[in-house]
Amino acid sequence: MIIDDNLLAIETQLAQLFQTIRQGTVYQCYQTTKQIVADDPALQQQIADFTRLRDRYAAIADYGEAAPGFMQVQTAVLKAKRALDLQPKIQAFKQAKTDLENLWGQISITIADSISTDIQVAAGNPFFEIDRRPHQR
Repeated sequence: MIIDDNLLAIETQLAQLFQTIRQGTVYQCYQTTKQIVADDPALQQQIADFTRLRDRYAAIADYGEAAPGFMQVQTAVLKAKRALDLQPKIQAFKQAKTDLENLWGQISITIADSISTDIQVAAGNPFFEIDRRPHQR
């Protein structure tokens, strides 16, 4: 790679873009909800319990119904996941995370479109881009 003034200008612009994103409401909301989840001991315990159940399920999943207690473990995992997903703090965190991912997708598409509409960008969210040919708004 040749390091020249163009590359340095791009790096400077990227640093400014990242700083702008960090100061924006979408990123701040993500950080806030992430911290709220991390600071809730009851929620952290619920996450740890779910993780243990999920690991227990993963250990016997290959054996399917032949494994003793498979259905009970599978049911327990699904119930724990549902209980976790219904927590308002988890819902807020997941929404903030999705909003941030969508922002990154929009930025990626905008950058790609500024170069060429033929560049394909994987935005990561199949619901993000609907009824669009490559990067045309």
